[in-house]
Amino acid sequence: MRSVLLGVAFLSACCATASAHGPGSHATPPTQEAIAAGDAARGGIAFEKVCSACHTIEKGARRRVGPNLFAVAGARIAQKEGYPYSEAFRKADITWDDETLGEFLAAPAEVVPGTKMDWSVKETQQIADIIAYLKSYR
Repeated sequence: MRSVLLGVAFLSACCATASAHGPGSHATPPTQEAIAAGDAARGGIAFEKVCSACHTIEKGARRRVGPNLFAVAGARIAQKEGYPYSEAFRKADITWDDETLGEFLAAPAEVVPGTKMDWSVKETQQIADIIAYLKSYR
């Protein structure tokens, strides 16, 4: 519980467009149509605001608190060498396709119970745009 509270405090301070949510309180994952219409340029802006405190995306960039996300779209979960994934991530059987990325960004703990990531993206369109941005780094 203490680590969750510390994580919420940290993210509240640095990620104004991200939000810690209780169970059942999250954005609706985007539809396939919304993902197809996602805008990578807007996604890059959202990534900087929402994700960059913990993640990098450029190929070869050093990881931060979270793993580097280069080529994460389409990859199997927990495959970045050198990152100490949680047991929940190591045991999950997930490929980061559009659907699982959308669901995870909307409600991480519902997709991977026990994940270290304890925040979610609040807006459905922003999720679609972030997915488009992630897909642009392969």
